[in-house]
Amino acid sequence: KLMEKDKEKYKALLESTNEILKGIEGEFDRYLGKVDKRQGITRNREQSVMTRIYTAYSYVSSRKKGLTSTETKLMEHAKTAVEAAVKASNTFIQSTWLPFQEELKAAEITPFKTFEPVTIYTTTK
Repeated sequence: KLMEKDKEKYKALLESTNEILKGIEGEFDRYLGKVDKRQGITRNREQSVMTRIYTAYSYVSSRKKGLTSTETKLMEHAKTAVEAAVKASNTFIQSTWLPFQEELKAAEITPFKTFEPVTIYTTTK
C-alpha cells in the first residue's frame, strides 16, 4: 500500500517495514527455532521453546509409573522458556511493533487489528 501511495515519500517507512519483518521472523525463531537450510540430516543444537516443550512431553508421556525428578526438571525448563519467550515477545510488541503501527497510522494506513499482550495463566496445587 505504501508503494501504491508514493514510494519515494514513504521510503523510510518501507525500510522500517523491512526491519519489522525481520523482527517478526525473529519472534517465530524464538518459539519454533531457526530454519536450517543445510541439506541432509542435520541437528540444530539451539533450544527453542517448542523443543523444550516437546522434550518434556516426550519424557512425561513415556513414564509408566509416574514422574521422576528428570521429568519435573524438564517441565520446569519448558515453563521457564515459555515465560522468557512471552516476556521477550511482549517487549518486542511494546518497544517495536506498537511504534511501527503508529507510524503507519500517521501515513493513513491501518491494516491492523488491536490485541492485548499475552499473559501466562498457571494453575497451582
